[in-house]
Amino acid sequence: KTQIAMDQLHMHFTSAVHNSAYKVVHSFTQHDATKKQYAHLCKNVPESEFIGCLVALCKAMWGIVLSYHQVVNWHRHHNTQELAGDSGNFESSLYEQYVHQKLENGLKRLWHDTQTRVSALFLAADLTHYKFDEFLRLLAVVHRLEQIGEEFCGSESEELQNCVRAQSSNYFKRYHTARLDELRIFLENEVWTPCPVRDDFSLLHLQEFRGLRNSLQQYAGVSPVQVPSRGSGSLDGSSVGGSFFTRFTTSDSPFDSCPDIEWRVRSVISYVKYIL
Repeated sequence: KTQIAMDQLHMHFTSAVHNSAYKVVHSFTQHDATKKQYAHLCKNVPESEFIGCLVALCKAMWGIVLSYHQVVNWHRHHNTQELAGDSGNFESSLYEQYVHQKLENGLKRLWHDTQTRVSALFLAADLTHYKFDEFLRLLAVVHRLEQIGEEFCGSESEELQNCVRAQSSNYFKRYHTARLDELRIFLENEVWTPCPVRDDFSLLHLQEFRGLRNSLQQYAGVSPVQVPSRGSGSLDGSSVGGSFFTRFTTSDSPFDSCPDIEWRVRSVISYVKYIL
């Protein structure tokens, strides 16, 4: 009975991931009534709705992952109480060990299903025409999901990293090409006059780069600044106390806040470093 119950529990969570993902994405495809495969639905999400769809999908996945985390924690606490109250009951101890092992094994499997659903949506979109700030927001959302995965089961979320790498490469190839074309036109038509500057002039003195000063200094080796690592910072780059699973609930998800622009720049620079 225990084995059947555990198998049904895992099937329930797996079904919840697939059904919730389908429902969320379907709601953004202009309410197409025809039954389609999930991958096809992802390709039909309008460009103007994609960011909202990705955030909504991550929120839905967060609710399922949080529920599983709570189930695991309940059994851990229950197991501790049982062992403390009746250390001589071998059958009860064996039962608890079996349940604990099944739940622990289910962590990575559930996270794999979560990654698959989110990655399919992220890869289905053509992000090359998005504004730079919008693209940074997408990276920040996926990065937060990666942080949750590491806390949830210690996963590096390689599938999410691979899809981010692919989309980032496509985006910056087009972005650089477009900027080079603009620069060529500008250089060909502009009248240039030498501008006197101080001997110690630096790019960081320009007002246009003031908001990026910390990031530019860090990667130029001027003044090392610690970049938020996985699980060490919030979506907006600020320091947070406690874990995602103690700070957020299903009604107050980690994807509700808006990323801070400087942190998003740091995030995209870190991604660019491993795609170039």
